[in-house]
Amino acid sequence: MAAGATCKIEIGKPTFDPIRHNPSLEEAARANMIALGIPIDADDGRRGSSDIGNLSQVLPALHPSLAIVGPETRGIRRSSAKATVSARGKETLVKAANFWP
Repeated sequence: MAAGATCKIEIGKPTFDPIRHNPSLEEAARANMIALGIPIDADDGRRGSSDIGNLSQVLPALHPSLAIVGPETRGIRRSSAKATVSARGKETLVKAANFWP
């Protein structure tokens, strides 16, 4: 008010921008996954909504997923929760912790 300035605030609907791919970061991640023995599957990108796309517009980002269940388990199920403490779940957690050397 002292400077005589005005401000207009507009609040719109939240958006989920598409992820901005970073080939260098993706290749480094791919190399680490191979070195750790993590299987790499094709991803159609349709795994629900996320705001990682918004972040990737301003910072290098990627959104890797590591499976703790087999392909027969779709979505979040009680078996997914049990899988987190299974041998495969624990092994995947250790690999994820070592993802970035």
